[in-house]
Amino acid sequence: KARSTMSKLPAFQFYPGDWLQDSISGCSLAAQGLWLRMMFIAHNSDRYGYLMLDGKPLSPEAVARRCGCSLEQYLPLLAELDEASIPSRTKAGVIFSRRMVRDAEKRAENRMYQSNHRNTLKLKENSKNDVRPMSDVSSTSSSSSLNTSTKNKQKPSRDKREVDPRHVLF
Repeated sequence: KARSTMSKLPAFQFYPGDWLQDSISGCSLAAQGLWLRMMFIAHNSDRYGYLMLDGKPLSPEAVARRCGCSLEQYLPLLAELDEASIPSRTKAGVIFSRRMVRDAEKRAENRMYQSNHRNTLKLKENSKNDVRPMSDVSSTSSSSSLNTSTKNKQKPSRDKREVDPRHVLF
Protein backbone atom coordinates (compact mmCIF):
# COMPACT_ATOMS: atom_id res chain seq x y z
CA LYS A 1 0.00 0.00 0.00
CA ALA A 2 1.51 3.32 -1.03
CA ARG A 3 1.62 6.31 1.25
CA SER A 4 -1.37 8.63 1.12
CA THR A 5 -1.37 11.38 -1.49
CA MET A 6 -1.23 14.04 1.26
CA SER A 7 2.06 12.77 2.67
CA LYS A 8 3.55 11.72 -0.69
CA LEU A 9 6.48 13.81 -1.79
CA PRO A 10 6.40 14.74 -5.48
CA ALA A 11 10.20 14.65 -5.78
CA PHE A 12 13.40 13.99 -3.89
CA GLN A 13 16.50 16.11 -3.73
CA PHE A 14 19.37 14.98 -5.88
CA TYR A 15 22.87 16.37 -5.44
CA PRO A 16 24.96 15.79 -8.59
CA GLY A 17 28.14 16.93 -6.85
CA ASP A 18 27.64 14.37 -4.09
CA TRP A 19 26.89 11.66 -6.66
CA LEU A 20 30.07 12.41 -8.57
CA GLN A 21 32.19 12.48 -5.40
CA ASP A 22 30.62 9.36 -3.86
CA SER A 23 31.78 5.83 -4.51
CA ILE A 24 28.77 5.36 -6.83
CA SER A 25 30.69 7.29 -9.48
CA GLY A 26 33.27 4.48 -9.57
CA CYS A 27 30.62 1.91 -10.46
CA SER A 28 29.67 0.97 -14.00
CA LEU A 29 27.06 3.05 -15.76
CA ALA A 30 24.66 0.08 -15.55
CA ALA A 31 25.13 -0.20 -11.76
CA GLN A 32 24.64 3.56 -11.38
CA GLY A 33 21.43 3.33 -13.40
CA LEU A 34 20.23 0.43 -11.27
CA TRP A 35 20.87 2.38 -8.06
CA LEU A 36 19.02 5.40 -9.42
CA ARG A 37 16.03 3.22 -10.33
CA MET A 38 16.17 1.62 -6.87
CA MET A 39 16.06 5.13 -5.35
CA PHE A 40 12.93 5.87 -7.41
CA ILE A 41 11.29 2.76 -5.97
CA ALA A 42 12.42 3.68 -2.43
CA HIS A 43 10.97 7.16 -2.92
CA ASN A 44 7.54 5.65 -3.63
CA SER A 45 7.78 3.06 -0.87
CA ASP A 46 5.37 3.08 2.06
CA ARG A 47 8.49 3.44 4.23
CA TYR A 48 10.45 6.27 2.61
CA GLY A 49 13.93 5.30 1.45
CA TYR A 50 13.37 1.54 1.82
CA LEU A 51 12.63 -1.06 -0.88
CA MET A 52 9.36 -2.23 0.67
CA LEU A 53 5.78 -2.84 -0.34
CA ASP A 54 2.94 -3.30 2.14
CA GLY A 55 5.44 -3.39 5.00
CA LYS A 56 7.42 -6.26 3.46
CA PRO A 57 10.80 -6.20 1.72
CA LEU A 58 10.65 -6.37 -2.06
CA SER A 59 12.06 -9.61 -3.42
CA PRO A 60 15.07 -9.47 -5.74
CA GLU A 61 12.75 -10.53 -8.58
CA ALA A 62 10.35 -7.67 -7.83
CA VAL A 63 13.18 -5.09 -7.63
CA ALA A 64 14.67 -6.35 -10.90
CA ARG A 65 11.28 -6.23 -12.63
CA ARG A 66 10.57 -2.69 -11.32
CA CYS A 67 14.02 -1.55 -12.44
CA GLY A 68 13.45 -2.91 -15.92
CA CYS A 69 15.98 -5.71 -15.96
CA SER A 70 16.12 -9.46 -15.54
CA LEU A 71 17.18 -11.16 -12.33
CA GLU A 72 20.33 -12.32 -14.19
CA GLN A 73 21.22 -8.67 -14.89
CA TYR A 74 20.15 -7.41 -11.48
CA LEU A 75 22.16 -9.73 -9.21
CA PRO A 76 25.68 -8.92 -10.53
CA LEU A 77 24.88 -5.18 -10.63
CA LEU A 78 23.61 -5.33 -7.06
CA ALA A 79 26.82 -7.15 -6.09
CA GLU A 80 28.80 -4.32 -7.70
CA LEU A 81 26.80 -1.77 -5.68
CA ASP A 82 27.35 -3.83 -2.51
CA GLU A 83 31.10 -3.97 -3.22
CA ALA A 84 31.11 -0.14 -3.31
CA SER A 85 29.00 0.01 -0.09
CA ILE A 86 26.21 1.92 -1.83
CA PRO A 87 23.03 0.31 -0.46
CA SER A 88 22.45 -0.44 3.19
CA ARG A 89 20.33 -3.22 4.64
CA THR A 90 18.25 -3.58 7.76
CA LYS A 91 18.66 -6.65 9.98
CA ALA A 92 15.71 -8.11 8.09
CA GLY A 93 17.59 -7.62 4.81
CA VAL A 94 15.59 -4.66 3.47
CA ILE A 95 17.70 -2.54 1.12
CA PHE A 96 17.60 1.20 1.84
CA SER A 97 19.31 4.44 0.92
CA ARG A 98 21.10 6.02 3.88
CA ARG A 99 20.82 9.48 2.35
CA MET A 100 17.08 9.21 1.69
CA VAL A 101 16.41 7.95 5.22
CA ARG A 102 18.56 10.72 6.73
CA ASP A 103 16.75 13.37 4.64
CA ALA A 104 13.36 11.98 5.75
CA GLU A 105 14.44 12.17 9.40
CA LYS A 106 15.51 15.80 8.93
CA ARG A 107 12.15 16.63 7.32
CA ALA A 108 10.31 15.05 10.26
CA GLU A 109 12.46 16.96 12.75
CA ASN A 110 11.88 20.23 10.89
CA ARG A 111 8.11 19.58 10.83
CA MET A 112 8.20 19.10 14.61
CA TYR A 113 10.17 22.34 15.15
CA GLN A 114 7.81 24.27 12.87
CA SER A 115 4.76 22.86 14.64
CA ASN A 116 6.19 23.76 18.05
CA HIS A 117 7.04 27.26 16.81
CA ARG A 118 3.51 27.77 15.45
CA ASN A 119 2.03 26.58 18.75
CA THR A 120 4.27 29.01 20.66
CA LEU A 121 3.15 31.87 18.42
CA LYS A 122 -0.51 30.93 18.93
CA LEU A 123 -0.04 30.87 22.71
CA LYS A 124 1.61 34.31 22.62
CA GLU A 125 -1.17 35.67 20.43
CA ASN A 126 -3.83 34.23 22.74
CA SER A 127 -2.14 35.69 25.82
CA LYS A 128 -2.09 39.15 24.16
CA ASN A 129 -5.85 38.89 23.71
CA ASP A 130 -6.29 38.28 27.45
CA VAL A 131 -4.70 41.62 28.42
CA ARG A 132 -7.08 44.57 28.67
CA PRO A 133 -5.77 47.99 27.60
CA MET A 134 -5.33 50.55 30.37
CA SER A 135 -8.18 52.61 28.92
CA ASP A 136 -10.58 49.77 29.80
CA VAL A 137 -9.76 49.93 33.52
CA SER A 138 -12.24 52.12 35.43
CA SER A 139 -11.90 53.61 38.93
CA THR A 140 -11.85 57.01 40.63
CA SER A 141 -9.27 59.73 40.21
CA SER A 142 -6.36 59.83 42.64
CA SER A 143 -6.38 63.62 42.62
CA SER A 144 -9.76 63.71 44.36
CA SER A 145 -8.55 61.62 47.27
CA LEU A 146 -5.56 63.91 47.88
CA ASN A 147 -7.55 67.10 48.09
CA THR A 148 -9.00 67.40 51.63
CA SER A 149 -10.34 70.92 51.48
CA THR A 150 -14.10 70.83 51.13
CA LYS A 151 -14.39 74.13 49.32
CA ASN A 152 -11.74 73.13 46.72
CA LYS A 153 -13.09 69.63 46.26
CA GLN A 154 -13.66 68.86 42.64
CA LYS A 155 -15.56 66.12 41.06
CA PRO A 156 -13.12 63.68 39.36
CA SER A 157 -12.98 64.09 35.63
CA ARG A 158 -13.70 61.05 33.51
CA ASP A 159 -10.33 61.10 31.71
CA LYS A 160 -8.24 61.07 34.91
CA ARG A 161 -8.76 57.60 36.34
CA GLU A 162 -7.01 55.88 39.17
CA VAL A 163 -5.30 52.68 38.13
CA ASP A 164 -5.79 49.59 40.21
CA PRO A 165 -2.28 48.21 40.92
CA ARG A 166 -3.51 44.70 40.14
CA HIS A 167 -3.92 45.76 36.50
CA VAL A 168 -0.49 47.35 36.07
CA LEU A 169 1.65 45.24 33.78
CA PHE A 170 5.14 46.40 34.80
